[in-house]
Amino acid sequence: MLPINLKEQFDCRYRIQLDDAAECESGGRNNPWYYQIPCKYGHIYPVSDKLLGFWCESGTIRGRLHREHPEIDVTNWSDDGEAIFRFRPNQMDIIAEYARPKKKRRLSEEHRQKLAKAGRDALQKHRNLTLMASKTGSESTKTTGGVTNHV
Repeated sequence: MLPINLKEQFDCRYRIQLDDAAECESGGRNNPWYYQIPCKYGHIYPVSDKLLGFWCESGTIRGRLHREHPEIDVTNWSDDGEAIFRFRPNQMDIIAEYARPKKKRRLSEEHRQKLAKAGRDALQKHRNLTLMASKTGSESTKTTGGVTNHV
């Protein structure tokens, strides 16, 4: 059984990261079981081929979500404020309202062009400074009696 692939379904809207455990397994970086969506109040991860899980680390968020949306299954309710909610992908908007998943950054075309121009300008300035430094570095100067003699 393959899990819900977060990269295929949510990569365009949310940041997707690998669980730390993916580094310990061979092929873990390509295994969809290790993908997760980082959130302000926990993270979202695949549970099965039909369900996702939201590990909630805030007691306040946990209580509000459970009270306002009893249709979402809650498991592992703990005394320290943590809980795991299991939900279907079509309920992602409800969970996102509480979990606050980290969204993908998007640049406008204008901002992208401005950053590209700034990068080109910085590269050209660096090249000019490097060229000037190599010219002055190859010339040796000698100062005697307040007069500079180029050798």
